[in-house]
Amino acid sequence: MENKEQVTVSGNARMVDDDGTFEIKTSEGEEELLEGTVVADGADGAGRERLSGSVLLTGIMAAVGILAVSVMYGKRARQKREERRMGQNRQGFSASRGRTEQIAAGDAAERFSSPTGKIGIGKVHHIGKRSTQQDSLGVTDVPDGMFAVVADGMGGLSDGDKVSQTIVMTMLQELSGTGAAGKSGRLFEAVSLANDVVNQMLGMQDQYVSGSTVVAVLSGKGSFEWVSVGDSRVCLYRSGRLIQLNREHNFESELLWQAVNGEISFAEAEENPKRRSLTSFIGMGKLKYIDGSVKPMEAAAGDLLLLMSDGVFNTLSEEEICGILAEYPEPQRAAQEMEGRILSYDRPKQDNFTAVLLKFE
Repeated sequence: MENKEQVTVSGNARMVDDDGTFEIKTSEGEEELLEGTVVADGADGAGRERLSGSVLLTGIMAAVGILAVSVMYGKRARQKREERRMGQNRQGFSASRGRTEQIAAGDAAERFSSPTGKIGIGKVHHIGKRSTQQDSLGVTDVPDGMFAVVADGMGGLSDGDKVSQTIVMTMLQELSGTGAAGKSGRLFEAVSLANDVVNQMLGMQDQYVSGSTVVAVLSGKGSFEWVSVGDSRVCLYRSGRLIQLNREHNFESELLWQAVNGEISFAEAEENPKRRSLTSFIGMGKLKYIDGSVKPMEAAAGDLLLLMSDGVFNTLSEEEICGILAEYPEPQRAAQEMEGRILSYDRPKQDNFTAVLLKFE
């Protein structure tokens, strides 16, 4: 392989060629953790769970699995896009100026320094009381900024974990070599690519059979962009208030629209048992809804962006989250407190829960 660039994914050294192929190097007998995705051991092939809820795939070939799917279908999707754009060039995956990581909850506090300041990072990732972990997360630095993504595989459908992992890896590959917030449209393009990759992976027969939500943020230079599909949330914590930036793509929104127009009563909208069903998600074919910022939004020192799956906000109230963020200004400490608070409720059906916190300092 020529023109190789090294990318770090939770300790695994990968050489990335211009065509998007990967070569993985893992020390014999050494365990490597890809948070929310895989644990790859060395030549002995003995898989042992390091974090509750991490998906175990034994050996090097298993570790390559999700990456290979993402790269293969991503390459096909890019080729189709290039054809549609009548030969217009599209930059491939390059992370020579960044380190791509999927970060394990509980690590020491991290900060990313940019020419315009620092971004503190917090993260929590837990299986809850479920038998499998369907959530995935990814964090990577980009030139002058940070990219973060959370995907929540749909537990009611099959292979939600694989879909969420594929979304995260595809978007990390797509955005890890780009600049920070400033040029609009890149997050929408990355979501579009991830949807194409997942749809191709599933095939026509399995669309709507598997799926995942996604929320993502690209931050830097005192600004940020965001995008979302599904019912995971992206929020801005500013001056003691938690502001939800995205709407949730569920049937409840459509029921309320029907109630406003007099087609049903508000009581019927409130009582409909399907009101939490998703109306837009990755893996459904063509997306029905996608929300996001059409231009970069300004961020001030002290602002905090919170990406979270529904396992967080269905357990902790907005008041509790605000209280934690106010009491623990350091983002990783706040993330740990959120985890402890959720576990303290000891809910018998506690969902997987995942959150990423990015604080402008």
